[in-house]
Amino acid sequence: MLQCPIQTYCRIKPPSRDKHVEQMKYAIDHGDKNIIIGDQTFFFDNIFGPTAPNNEIFDKVLIPLIQHTLSGINSTLLAYGQTGGGKTYTVSDMINKTLQYMMSRANNSADMYLSYVQLYSEKCYDLLNYNKEVSLKSWTFDLNNPNQMNGRTNGLNIRKLSCLEEAMAYIALGNKNKVTAVTKMNATSSRSHSMCTIYLSNVLSKLHLVDL
Repeated sequence: MLQCPIQTYCRIKPPSRDKHVEQMKYAIDHGDKNIIIGDQTFFFDNIFGPTAPNNEIFDKVLIPLIQHTLSGINSTLLAYGQTGGGKTYTVSDMINKTLQYMMSRANNSADMYLSYVQLYSEKCYDLLNYNKEVSLKSWTFDLNNPNQMNGRTNGLNIRKLSCLEEAMAYIALGNKNKVTAVTKMNATSSRSHSMCTIYLSNVLSKLHLVDL
């Protein structure tokens, strides 16, 4: 379990293959917890180097969050960084791995639900409902009420998950509906912030996976 309510991690993207892109010079110190760039030192709970695989990040970061969620504590993974930094690459795989892990370990009595939204131009859109705009102010959920949870809740689609294949189909639909555009730093940059939320009805908790 997490010893601190908020933990910060740094993932270093592998060097660009573009020889015209200047590579950042840095040093990692004190057991993968400090990174030194120029005369500045930045402190984290853990630093993942450019060769760190997604499995390592999932084991160290996501599993503790999932354990909290399964025990009834709301949890959030929030990825923040500049365009082209690898946020969407990381979060997309964390969503897939999280669903696989949770659906294989959740108690049989637990009903699991999913919503997927994006924030674009200061508005919120439902990625599971053809990008229909929804109001952030109307997000109130009753996890004790299956009839409310399975379907459209205050304009937001929340889908009950019966199997992993169904969950992956919803994620694929949401990813297809995301707003993307070419930028100077990323040929397929996501032009929005997205949030995938997994709800557990038996312990009344939820896990947010946020790509900023």
